[in-house]
Amino acid sequence: MKKWIIGLCIILGLIGIILAGGDNSEQAAQSPSSQITTIEQNLDNGAVLVDVRTAEEYQSGHAAKAINIPLQQIQSGQYGNISPEQQIYVYCRSGNRSAQAIEILKQAGYHNLTDLVSLDNWQSLGGEVTR
Repeated sequence: MKKWIIGLCIILGLIGIILAGGDNSEQAAQSPSSQITTIEQNLDNGAVLVDVRTAEEYQSGHAAKAINIPLQQIQSGQYGNISPEQQIYVYCRSGNRSAQAIEILKQAGYHNLTDLVSLDNWQSLGGEVTR
């Protein structure tokens, strides 16, 4: 009986970790308004917000302070004037291109990377969008 209860606790704990995304980072524990405040402070201190959507998508509306480096450029090794030491936040429309960009940048030696997933996620955090 005791082993069964311990096993159940372990399983429930693992399910909790999976449902929470397994992310123990400080930013993940913050409320959305705290997250956007932290991100904006980092942007004011030299971090970069990169929109990896196409130029047309970027022009239709993008996060304030975001620069546009389409995924296709990143795939060809063009990273703009971004230093590997800078904190870099990346987003796209759905999260697919931003995840690809993050992997390419990691392989190129960039290490301070955060995938914000999508413009919708940016807005849900309270981020401003410029049209």
